[in-house]
Amino acid sequence: MSAWSRGDPVRQALQVPQEQDSQEAPILHHPEEREAPFLHAHQSGVKGLRRAREALVMGLRLADGIDPARFESRTGVELGDAIEPEAARDLVRLGLIEHTPARLRVRAAGLPLLDAILPRLVR
Repeated sequence: MSAWSRGDPVRQALQVPQEQDSQEAPILHHPEEREAPFLHAHQSGVKGLRRAREALVMGLRLADGIDPARFESRTGVELGDAIEPEAARDLVRLGLIEHTPARLRVRAAGLPLLDAILPRLVR
């Protein structure tokens, strides 16, 4: 008896029906997204902004941070429209982030506080 047939918690969380066992695995992402879910957000409206926020959150976890031009070309949203400007100024003043025309990144001092920084910074 497989884990799937014993009421596996992953199946329950994903709400995958039992008959799915013998079929192809379920697709858990948008079929047009081959790289990562947040890279192709050239869509207007709420969905595009949501994906821009996802790209922002993921990019700030990288050591290099975010290149604003690349962010806009990949999401269709300007970086300035995806962050709270007042929070960004405060976080720069505290030395927690670096925000220049060429880069937005979390500084070493901000990394331990990243989970507190993100909700303040991301619109």
